[in-house]
Parts: sequence; C-alpha cells; structure tokens
Amino acid sequence: MTTAMRRRWWRRLVLTVLVALVASIAMLLLGMHPRVVLICGIVMVIATICWFTLDVGSLVEEIDWERHADRRQIWVRSDQRVNLIRARLHRERRRDEWASTADQLADLIDARLRSFHGIDRVAEPEAAADILGHELSVFMDDPDIRRRMSGLRALPTTLTLIERL
Repeated sequence: MTTAMRRRWWRRLVLTVLVALVASIAMLLLGMHPRVVLICGIVMVIATICWFTLDVGSLVEEIDWERHADRRQIWVRSDQRVNLIRARLHRERRRDEWASTADQLADLIDARLRSFHGIDRVAEPEAAADILGHELSVFMDDPDIRRRMSGLRALPTTLTLIERL
C-alpha cells in the first residue's frame, strides 16, 4: 500500500468516525436515546459503499453513447406507421384493411425517402431506385408484386426492408 493510499484511508476513517460521532451527539441532544453502536455501524456501511463507489468510479472509463447509437434505428423503432402495420400482423384482418396496407407501405417508403435521403421518388426515379434496392423498387412499380409483398407471409420481410432505408 502506498503512502498516498494510506493517507486517503486514514482521512476516510477519521471522516467516518466524525460523522458517526456528530450523528450520535445530535440524536442525544434531541432526546432520541440513540444506540451508538447501531449508528456507528450504519454510518460505516454507508461510508464504505460511498468510498467503494468513488474508488471504482475513478477506474471506469466513460462510455460515449452517442458514438455507439445508430440514430436511424432509434427513429425507426418509434415510427408509428411501422408500428401500426406490425400491429395488423397480430390481429384479425378484414379485406379492406389489406387493400390499404399496400398503399400505406408505399406512402411510408415515399416518406422515408424524403425524410432520410431528401429524394422524391417521382422526380428522381434513378436515385430512388439506387437507394430502394431491387426488391423495393419492384414493389413500388408492380401492383401484383406490391399485393404479394404486403400479404401476411411477406409483410414482416417487407417491413424490415423499409426499416433499413
């Protein structure tokens, strides 16, 4: 044990004893009839936890959460339109709901292209096709494929493709 560590531990011990002594005297003066041994034990446990936390805290490296977070993924999970479509997978459907699902998916794709990439699919079809990839480009262009990809079996895969935009 180094001299600096010994000095630190002696200071901590003296501070802990002083806090226990002041607490006991204050309780005596207020007429509370304290159990001095119990007060000392409680103060020592609290002081030990505090000192341990401070010692360990100085050894731990701070984590930069912003650097590790993927901001697009955070936004994707909070997109209410995606959540609404996912909720439809878990409940009974009517035929009119399925007809609107394909249209909602197309609107969602257009909105994500505009918000994430600043591209209007109608005005810039080549740039939109590059970003969408083959499967979503075909989804947007072919009504039969759109109906098939918004069906019960293919909808989770389609939503995953949309979330990756």
